[in-house]
Amino acid sequence: NVENAAELILFADGTHCAVLKEAAMDFFVENSEAVMKSAGYAMVKESPDLLNELLTAALVGSKKRAAQSEPGDRDYKRMRV
Repeated sequence: NVENAAELILFADGTHCAVLKEAAMDFFVENSEAVMKSAGYAMVKESPDLLNELLTAALVGSKKRAAQSEPGDRDYKRMRV
């Protein structure tokens, strides 16, 4: 949810859990405004590397959404993280 998405990103990054990190980052991309208002986002802002990854994910995510032919389409053959 929006309250713990930022904390999940930090946890997944710290424990090298790529699947959780990708899921949390996808959630962030879809709900960025709300997540950025959460208390946990302040901790994410302290990590330039994570901010860069989130920015990249957001840019790629917006391009993918624009190019998708059907809502809900997803490329499961490739992970970003």
